[in-house]
Amino acid sequence: MRYGLALTYVTSRVGGFTNLLIITLCHLIPVVGPIATMGYRAEVSQALLRDRERRRHPKFDFDRFGKYLNRGVWAFLQGLLMGVILAVCVVLSAVLGIAVATVQAEAGMVVGIVGYTVSILAVTALAAPMQFHAELSNKFDFVGSLKFAWSAWTTVGLQMFLTWLVFIPISMIVAIAGLLLCFVGIYPASVLLQMAS
Repeated sequence: MRYGLALTYVTSRVGGFTNLLIITLCHLIPVVGPIATMGYRAEVSQALLRDRERRRHPKFDFDRFGKYLNRGVWAFLQGLLMGVILAVCVVLSAVLGIAVATVQAEAGMVVGIVGYTVSILAVTALAAPMQFHAELSNKFDFVGSLKFAWSAWTTVGLQMFLTWLVFIPISMIVAIAGLLLCFVGIYPASVLLQMAS
């Protein structure tokens, strides 16, 4: 995995910082901005898949905002559904923990904490590849996304896990650097991390 490239491909092209700021402005538009950003990210993903160097991708173009929005809505719906599934799993874990706690308090706490942790890890592990599938396929297909996620984990699961372990501390450092820029830098830093992911 080339972490440096993941964090620099957006800005390393001609006009890259300007492009990052334009994406950030789009991302700040309430509700539809982040959805359009997902659509743009999908187009960038497809362009990077075709480029062996993983550097050439289209600039963000506000004239294509409607197309980005149309493309991003499927990934947004996939993420929303996964969020609902996560909420249900967390509530069920809490209910199960409370039910066990009525019999034995310590066991109930352990069941609740373990259920909560497993729910978050399992849904998060499925959500990223499922959302990526929605971005690439440009449609909402829960079963197809689930199959894609299963295939991804069985094929490159260890590499995805290790990438996740490395990317989390890197993203924390980038976010802190953004906060150190008078807090305003967190906006382009978060967009940079979204594009890197």
